[in-house]
Amino acid sequence: MNGKIKSKTWIIYFSAVVNILGAETGKNDAMIQYNLSMPEPHTHYYEVAMTVTGNTKKTVQLKMPVWTPGSYLVREFARHIPRVRAFAGTQQLKVNKINKNTWEVNAGYYKKFTVMYRIYAYEQSVRTSYLSDSRGYFNGTSIFLYVDDRKYEPGEIKVTPFRGWRKISTGLPKVKGKRNTFSFPDYDVLVDSPFLIGNHDVLTFKVKG
Repeated sequence: MNGKIKSKTWIIYFSAVVNILGAETGKNDAMIQYNLSMPEPHTHYYEVAMTVTGNTKKTVQLKMPVWTPGSYLVREFARHIPRVRAFAGTQQLKVNKINKNTWEVNAGYYKKFTVMYRIYAYEQSVRTSYLSDSRGYFNGTSIFLYVDDRKYEPGEIKVTPFRGWRKISTGLPKVKGKRNTFSFPDYDVLVDSPFLIGNHDVLTFKVKG
């Protein structure tokens, strides 16, 4: 019985986020959008919604990196994703995991679709990600999937902190007029820009002026 309730809850959650992201995507030219939230930080799971627009393919491959900037040993980040789902509007799309770090979405030529997944993060290091009831920290390579042949497109990431958390620190520029939203020119810049979320102290300074 609990399994059925959880399944229905996820479907309702997915539908709500898809509708919100769909409305936001129509307002700008960003081709790739990520929405990252952490509603239950004590579980150490981030929740990610990735909206892809401008699709022209029947099937789309999504990949998780096996490296991180500055540390080029093979990593197994994909093992922290228990399941990947995809939606075009409210229509659920078929998703298959075809190898250890690749998922294939039956996109059916939909121009826009949203991929949703949860990812476990509970390792404190310079190459991984972490989430607890006190703070969140992430490196993009251990969090974000990417479309196999579209790494060089610009996009945006919106971060929804856990309630009561008021600080978001990152090197990415903020998007004017959008709360907790940041822009990136391509995937490589996104994953080379760590985030810290919580109530930490922020110190500012100027260099040469």
